[in-house]
Amino acid sequence: EDACKIIPFALNHDLCIELYTLDNTYIYNLNDDERKRVHHVGLNFIEMKDGSHEFLENQKILKIALQSCDFNYLQAIGPKLQNLLDSVILSYSSNRYIECFSKDTSKGIALEWLAKQLNIDISETIAIGDHFNDVAMLEAAGLSVAANNAQEGVKAICDYVTQANNNEGVVCEVLEKFVFKEEE
Repeated sequence: EDACKIIPFALNHDLCIELYTLDNTYIYNLNDDERKRVHHVGLNFIEMKDGSHEFLENQKILKIALQSCDFNYLQAIGPKLQNLLDSVILSYSSNRYIECFSKDTSKGIALEWLAKQLNIDISETIAIGDHFNDVAMLEAAGLSVAANNAQEGVKAICDYVTQANNNEGVVCEVLEKFVFKEEE
């Protein structure tokens, strides 16, 4: 039901829509910038030439990402979209997306689930993030780490900020500092 609200809203606000189901990725209103990105990463998708979404009625929707290169615009319309939705929360990522997903889903919930599956106490986990879509995961982890080029609001909630940015070795730095450190 919320997808039926998100799609027309996004199309009316000239946003590219990436809708992920268990089986397919559907993209509406694909712009040149996003077309280059999805081809570069090799994403398989079905390009939707109109706003039809009735076929989604019985499909499980994992996430909807709304894309624009104007991050200020996304932040301005985000609250308007959130007011239309019942069971979906919004998050921002990569300075180009509003991510829409179920209130019952987050990276934090996924981290807690994974720790339980691996029989690891959540306090023994490390999470690394750089944008607002990582906040729930960072808050759940035993040690929260922000990449050097993370959003300032993300850095503020983390236990540690790396010297490296997300393109130059954040994971290596974290492993060396916190996992493979020599006994003191």
